[in-house]
Amino acid sequence: MCPLLFRHSKGIRAESILFRGRHTTNIQLADTHFTRKALRESSGADEGDFIVVHKDEVVASGGLMLNYNFPYADIYMGVEERFRGQGFGSYIVQELKKYAYAIGRVPAARCNINNVVSHFTLLKAGFEVCGYRLTGDLQPGFLQA
Repeated sequence: MCPLLFRHSKGIRAESILFRGRHTTNIQLADTHFTRKALRESSGADEGDFIVVHKDEVVASGGLMLNYNFPYADIYMGVEERFRGQGFGSYIVQELKKYAYAIGRVPAARCNINNVVSHFTLLKAGFEVCGYRLTGDLQPGFLQA
């Protein structure tokens, strides 16, 4: 697909960084655990089925997108703002990777090209960059015979 993009587009740019699992990590945080969210806790928003609890408070949530691109499990997560920068993001990503492998899936992730914090969170959790999602503007006349 890249040759077509470069041949028939202009203004080519990267939108997202793509990641694949590289190695296992062993991030441990005191008074912190990863668990599946109870059904009654779901608000109906797409906030994920898993949570990280620190000292009896939910500090992060996340999940796996399994509905496309089999056998991959696309990991997503969010950390409550006041708990950012304390390792909870890397911890939940690490645990979601483990869960993906346990259910026979291949963990993957992506983040916006400008999101430096997410980029380093994913690296710390054992991912490596494996590509970029590119986009461009089709040149006039591309679809003409």
